[in-house]
Amino acid sequence: LPQAFTTDFRVHWAQHPLRPEFAESTYFLYKATGDPYYLEVGKTLIENLNKYARVPCGFAAMKDVRTGSHEDRMDSFFLAEMFKYLYLLFADKEDMIFDIEDYIFTTEAHLLPLWLSTTNQTISKKNTTTEYTELDDSNFDWTCPNTQILFPNDPMFAQSIREPLKNVVDKSCPRGISRAEESLGSGPKPPLRARDFMASNPEHLEILKKMGVSLIHLKDGRVQLVQHAVQAASSLDAEDGLRFMQEMIELSSQQQKEQQLPPRAVQIVSHPFFGRVVLTAGPAQFGMDLSKHKAGTRGFVATIKPYNGCSEITNPEAVKEKIALMQRGQCMFAEKARNIQKAGAIGGIVIDDNEGSSSDTAPLFQMAGDGKNTDDITIPMLFLFNKEGNIILDAIREYEAVEVLLSDKAKDRDLEMENMDQKLSENDSHKQDSEETTSASQDVGGVSEEPEEGENSDVTDPDPLAPAHADSDSVSISNQDSSVPGTDEAGAPEPACTQGDHQPQEQKTETESNPKVNWDNKVQPMESILADWNEDIEAFEMMEKDEL
Repeated sequence: LPQAFTTDFRVHWAQHPLRPEFAESTYFLYKATGDPYYLEVGKTLIENLNKYARVPCGFAAMKDVRTGSHEDRMDSFFLAEMFKYLYLLFADKEDMIFDIEDYIFTTEAHLLPLWLSTTNQTISKKNTTTEYTELDDSNFDWTCPNTQILFPNDPMFAQSIREPLKNVVDKSCPRGISRAEESLGSGPKPPLRARDFMASNPEHLEILKKMGVSLIHLKDGRVQLVQHAVQAASSLDAEDGLRFMQEMIELSSQQQKEQQLPPRAVQIVSHPFFGRVVLTAGPAQFGMDLSKHKAGTRGFVATIKPYNGCSEITNPEAVKEKIALMQRGQCMFAEKARNIQKAGAIGGIVIDDNEGSSSDTAPLFQMAGDGKNTDDITIPMLFLFNKEGNIILDAIREYEAVEVLLSDKAKDRDLEMENMDQKLSENDSHKQDSEETTSASQDVGGVSEEPEEGENSDVTDPDPLAPAHADSDSVSISNQDSSVPGTDEAGAPEPACTQGDHQPQEQKTETESNPKVNWDNKVQPMESILADWNEDIEAFEMMEKDEL
């Protein structure tokens, strides 16, 4: 038990110097009743002393019973009284070297003989016997009443006794001067309003401490407020704390009544992930509604300076047209969004500052506004717990350029295949153009070979060769053919014929090689698929088992 507690069972003084009064009352109750229940109480007392007060050098007083911390002290009454009463509680009659009934204990457990109280030993005792009525008191052998028997089927019996006494101190103790009367003097600072409270502000925490309000950080990233009026600096501060807690409860219930948004997704779409890594993100009650923008917001991520985003961004050139990464804390979420929007960011991701937090173990976190009009915020904002945020930070450290997609739900994980299809379609169009060019050259080559069948007629009639003026090879061949009639040597035409014979062979070779080129183009998608598989393997190797 603490040194002092209130009527509503709250700790007032948390220390415990190992006072012996509880052991003393346990001993005398057992001596008077012989009820073995008190032996169990003594046993529990010894076990708890060894469990909580035992230290290597003996026993130490408790500094705070809530935390189990010790003080470097042990008062004399612990040995002089506590051990004495515990020994007598369990000692048998033969363990005593004298009759304890001949002595009486002082408040410090000193023994005084009973004969000291006898004034005159010679006076004879008067016969004071009186008539007594025999009563059956067997039902009262046990001194501790069993409420389950006396008040059956009444589980609220204990609470019905404690509830009327819960605020008995507040009703009976004199109250100080009112705040209105005090304001006539120096004028205290106005109390902290719930809507203005920030858990990262040291001044706000100091005000809460004066009001008896303690702040507890939970593992899931949330903050819990607990008020102990007895820990307030004054009764007026306790009233302010109560008013603050009421405002906070109303604000919390109001936020819960608001529409709960579903979780969002942060998808890493750059190499080597290509959309295969999807992180669960918390939505924001302000900014762009990603559920109404199916395409989402896609862009490269960049870390802002300062990292908390609570002041003007000092590296706007690195954030412009990108998705800003920032840390939670120091200011409201809406203020962070306004700062990065002013710097030119197209979106924002807030990473939890609570080390080890994860969406796997924590409930969905929803970023609320600052109580003001947030219509000026037009960019999307998402919240990532610490573990998911580190995945993006690790990817930035390894690959530098990391592109993500902010959306209401994960898109098709083969997003990059669309770009591959576009590249393939472009290759197909280039292939068709090359085939058309090859077929055109083959047609021209066929026309240039006609002079060999009728040299004189083809030379005198140049009209069939007119369409072939764009092909230099065919023009040169026709010129060579036109020189044949003016040549008397039999061997002169052979070079022209030889050149003419070789030219179709070269075109034929090119024509034969084209199917091979087309086959290579058809094999290319298979190579890209194999490359995708390799990228998949690299991405999976980077991911941890729990992410898989």
